[in-house]
Order: sequence, then structure tokens, then C-alpha cells
Amino acid sequence: MGRIQFLYPPSLRELLQLLASLPQSLSGPPALLLLDGLEQYLAGCPGPQAAARLSALLVDTASYFTGRLGADPRGSAPCCQLIASMRVSGETEVEDHLCILQRYFPAQCRLCPDSAAALGQEDCGGARIFRARLSQLGALDREWRLGFGLDGEMRVSPVPWGGAEDPGAASDTDRAAGAEK
Repeated sequence: MGRIQFLYPPSLRELLQLLASLPQSLSGPPALLLLDGLEQYLAGCPGPQAAARLSALLVDTASYFTGRLGADPRGSAPCCQLIASMRVSGETEVEDHLCILQRYFPAQCRLCPDSAAALGQEDCGGARIFRARLSQLGALDREWRLGFGLDGEMRVSPVPWGGAEDPGAASDTDRAAGAEK
């Protein structure tokens, strides 16, 4: 396992500068770029072009490092993974940026409180329950229930796809299937 380096650029401008300088400043290519709090940087975007520029620079940086990674001993092509997380608040400006981000990031993973647990329809024993949905172009959506117990234990269980539009809402089919487990 290699080293982990945490960087915290305080503004959009400094994030853009950091991304542009990473190829020259790192001693070797990273296997993962992780940007947490993308919404904070998008709030500093003066318009959709700036959000597109940030997205393109993130993807290009990961692509550059993918090209610099050495051959994998198993023969598979190495890849610098890119993960960007953001909290969506429902503001119109953020929603406008989401349309742009979807062009650059082909997969999305949405994490929402489980509506059945939140409404008290299920006994969770004090655990916090969430739904995670992975969506990718050209693939069926996949969904899981994530439970975080009072002791910190995490449990993950797949949810049969019921076609619910809201990733936090379970369909009646999902609830029935979940009850059978």
C-alpha cells in the first residue's frame, strides 16, 4: 500500500490550480483521486462553464495518471480512479450543475435516508438506515440498504429493483422483498 496524501484547497480557484499542478508535484501517479464536498467548489462557480471546466479538469487529471500507472502484475490495465462526492440540497443552481456533471461522470451513487425507516414503518432498533443506488449509463441500476448500528457495525443488503423514482423511497415490492429476508 502506498502513501495517502490529504490536500484541502480552500477555494475553487485553488482547487483548479492544484489539479493543474498535480502531474508535476507528485512523485508518482496516484491510484485514486477523491474530492469530497464538490458542492462547496461548485458554489464558487460563476456559471455552467466553470462547473464544466472543473469536471473536465478532474477527469483529465485522472486520465493523465491512468496513462502514467505501470502495468498491473495480473495483466489488467491500471486505472486512476476518480470519486467526487457532493451533497445535493435541491437549490436550482446546484441542479443546473448536476446536468453538467452527469456529462463528465458516467456513474452516480446516491445515498439517501431510507424513507420506510424514517417514517417509522420498520423497527430499526436504533440503527440508521440508508439507501444507496448506483446508476450508470447502459446498465441496470443497483440498490442496497445500508444499516449503521449503535455499535458502529455496518450491514449491507441488496434491494431488488422495484423501479422507484426516488432513491430514498422503497416501492411496495422492495418492502415486501426486504421483509422476507
